[in-house]
Amino acid sequence: MQYVTNHATVIRNSIRILILFFIVSIALPVYAVELKNGYLRVDVNDNNARIRIYTTSGNPEYGSDDNQPLTGDFDPPRTAAIININNQKFVKFGSRDGTFTQPPTHQGNKIIAKWKIDSIEITQIIAFMKSAFSGTEDTVKIKYLLHNTGASTALIGVRLIFDTQLGDRDQYPFIVPHIETHRINTENQLTGAMVGDYWCFWNDPSEPSSFIVSGFIGDHLVHPDIITFAGYARISKAQGMLTEIKNKKGFAGNGEPANSAVEYIWQPKEIKPGTKDGIAVCFGTGKVSKKTTDDIDIAVFSPIEQIHGRKIFIAAQIKNHSTVNSIRKLTIRCTVSGSIALRSQNTFSEKKLDPGESTWYFWETEAPTAGSGTLQISVSGSARARHIQENITRTVSIK
Repeated sequence: MQYVTNHATVIRNSIRILILFFIVSIALPVYAVELKNGYLRVDVNDNNARIRIYTTSGNPEYGSDDNQPLTGDFDPPRTAAIININNQKFVKFGSRDGTFTQPPTHQGNKIIAKWKIDSIEITQIIAFMKSAFSGTEDTVKIKYLLHNTGASTALIGVRLIFDTQLGDRDQYPFIVPHIETHRINTENQLTGAMVGDYWCFWNDPSEPSSFIVSGFIGDHLVHPDIITFAGYARISKAQGMLTEIKNKKGFAGNGEPANSAVEYIWQPKEIKPGTKDGIAVCFGTGKVSKKTTDDIDIAVFSPIEQIHGRKIFIAAQIKNHSTVNSIRKLTIRCTVSGSIALRSQNTFSEKKLDPGESTWYFWETEAPTAGSGTLQISVSGSARARHIQENITRTVSIK
């Protein structure tokens, strides 16, 4: 009888230990590696090297965007890279299909992870960089270095998925200034020259600090061959390297609710034995120039850095934030100076902007020579028998 009692005690103690271990395991942080500055925070999962991006202070001029997710706030993280090997294997970086030769590790001001499958070693490098859209380090540079350690040439491509999110909202239209419609709120795919230099989205001109921008200007960033804007469900479940666009109704897919995402694709390139190649993209907050008066909110965005010979696209949103009065005879004008030339219609007119109504305007400019230039957006009109005249100026460095 004594033996039975002792045996039962051992069993109970073992169960308690297992329960305690389970509770402690749940309590342990999911992310072991963090990169943080005054603008952003990047969490890198120590099991699979997938990433999540948040603001810390975001745009320091506003408090409303502090500690907000810029990518999906899920476990496991949804932002991930898929590696195409010889158009035969499509494997997620950091998955059990391969092996970490270096798990996510701080090295100076970077987080570096190395992962190998067959004879291909892929290095993921996460670091902050000075943004071509703000001039500050409010942008994350995400780089994949592809190293062929084998004895024969390999075809290697990369597919990078961002599960985009802006605070607690997930259904904003994407602003893509260089395309004809300027905005994307249905599934869409851009290839070749239509990829452009950047896309962005923001919440509202009255609160443009809630903002995401991703692009390919500066610091050895590489334009992808294809960009897909679609629902995360469709992108994540796509087979191979490319999401098939099946509807034009929104960002829902596979029976799931709307949840916007972006897919970058760099088509396979030949990498000879013992050589390396790589791709890199930026993702962050940028900076919107904003002005608010008693009647109107104005928000303007453009790069503040560009390479000479390339185009500069400008986006502006105007909102009548009055709940009672319309703004009449509204005129919106873009003027440029210095090393920038206007390549599109410079002036738009609206008979009136009703209370709560907002509207968008876009301009195309070009930087034919190195130097610097200015972009000025002027807004004029009348409200409550009072004249409105406001200007916003952005300076652009041309390299």
